Amino acid sequence: MLINYWDDIKIQQKDYKFVLLIKQLKLKPMQVQVKEKMDYSGQNLYIGLDVHKKSWHVTILSETVCLKSFVQPPDPVSLKNYLEAKLPGANYSCAYEAGFSGYTHHKHLNKLGIQNIVVNPADVPKKNKHTHRISCKFFR
Repeated sequence: MLINYWDDIKIQQKDYKFVLLIKQLKLKPMQVQVKEKMDYSGQNLYIGLDVHKKSWHVTILSETVCLKSFVQPPDPVSLKNYLEAKLPGANYSCAYEAGFSGYTHHKHLNKLGIQNIVVNPADVPKKNKHTHRISCKFFR
């Protein structure tokens, strides 16, 4: 025997107690979340990189909020692919501290269309606890 409940959702008789519990708690059926792709056309996004030999710590900021902070392989092409997939249409500005990697990543990022600068590490403000987000906020 089937019971019609919640806009034609079919629930078997053995689950009837569960349905009664849901009615008592006044729960509603789960809503479907619609994810629309965000369009960042015309917006400036600021990307701070902490460059290491085996990985990059990436922090992405908009004008007002930190959008994402993650770790990725040290590859400019994978960063560009991520930006185009997740944050399409924006103006990307990137910075990283000068170090062992020299200007190789700088040249690749500029060729890929990501405006990049290499910063003197002494010019990056450091607080008691240095984090990648603090560095990225400086570049903005």
